Amino acid sequence: MKRSWIAGGWLFAMIASALPALWMAIGLARRNPLEIYVDPATGAPTAQLYWQFVRWWLPIAIPVSLVALACMFLNWPRDPR
Repeated sequence: MKRSWIAGGWLFAMIASALPALWMAIGLARRNPLEIYVDPATGAPTAQLYWQFVRWWLPIAIPVSLVALACMFLNWPRDPR
């Protein structure tokens, strides 16, 4: 398997794994409990919303990245020619 296919699959998996976390973050911003995720004066998202997205996404992104790294390592060419 070519490494470019592995890298492309990893990129696709990272984008696909971000979609549920993004969906949940958008829902949280719309509900905005306690007004800590969106600034009520400006309507701009706060840093708390971004951190919440990262907290939801990292448990998926880390294993996906580790599997991609393992595939890259296992498919490394044996003969450097």
